[in-house]
Amino acid sequence: MAEDADGTTAAGGDDDHERLLELASRSDLTAALQLADGLLAGGLTVERFVTDIVAPVQRRIGQLWQTNRWTVAQEHAATAVIDAVVGVLDRRSPDLPARTGRIAVVCAEGEWHVLATRLVTAGLRSRGWAVVNLGGSMPAPHLATAARREDWTAAVVCCSISMHLPGAGRSIRAVRGEGVPVLATGAGYGPDERRARALGADGWAADLGAGDILLERWAAGEAPGPDAPAPEPEALALEAERGEIVVAATDRLAERWPAVRDYDAAQLARTHEDLQFLLRFLEAAVMTGDDRVMVEYLVWLEEVLTSRGLPASVVDESLRAVQAALPSHLRRTHDVLLGLLS
Repeated sequence: MAEDADGTTAAGGDDDHERLLELASRSDLTAALQLADGLLAGGLTVERFVTDIVAPVQRRIGQLWQTNRWTVAQEHAATAVIDAVVGVLDRRSPDLPARTGRIAVVCAEGEWHVLATRLVTAGLRSRGWAVVNLGGSMPAPHLATAARREDWTAAVVCCSISMHLPGAGRSIRAVRGEGVPVLATGAGYGPDERRARALGADGWAADLGAGDILLERWAAGEAPGPDAPAPEPEALALEAERGEIVVAATDRLAERWPAVRDYDAAQLARTHEDLQFLLRFLEAAVMTGDDRVMVEYLVWLEEVLTSRGLPASVVDESLRAVQAALPSHLRRTHDVLLGLLS
């Protein structure tokens, strides 16, 4: 518990944040649920529980894996506890007058970080919205069918990792094509509206309050924006040629590191997977016209690698291998890489 300015004890302080993280780390679901029930019964709102406790704890769990202090198994087990804790929120939502309209919440096509949609859903319901949570990745044609058949006031497309931005663009265009406005939210969109706008979203929100304002406008009849733009052709070409580029980049790596030639099937598959990820972030940068996508990814990647005993030079060598393997017609992609290598 933390103290307010008047000296009274308030739920939702750093102690509660640390306590939930500790319980999640021990997979103590019973105690975690008791903590959540106690905080909510003690007056902490669902919105503050989401923003001040659950979201920071989940970010911390991700950082513990990123810096190699937790294994993948530990991260998954703790996330499962947080996911279960979020399940108590609906029965704690205040009895508010129903808002006019129905909001759909979904992950970007290709993304399965469903906890993000559950947190958004809980927050919106706590403000009186009727929400249908569509969960993880839904193919764009199916999302378009749902938008056409169901009475949605708006849709929220969540994107937690920026390599899924091309999929977010497909989701946004599918919904916008049916005349339903789209709100973009999540860390994958970055710190401002640039990427969301490039993908055709009607609005972007960094938090629940900002998103609520936009949704209220649309519910009141404010017309959605112009049709979503067509996807960036070079990003589509990069996606189509990704497999060939990965093979060529692996060959380039082998020229620099002869040991790559002796990789077994599993090592080679992992190398291809890592290069695929790099290219997918490149696609997102090209698709949105925002080179910060790659800067953010490389900062993250360097920390992941160095915390596991690999040299930071691996990142630079991988970039050079991909740049050398790119077809010459992918000029924008070449420019992004050259800017990172300069």
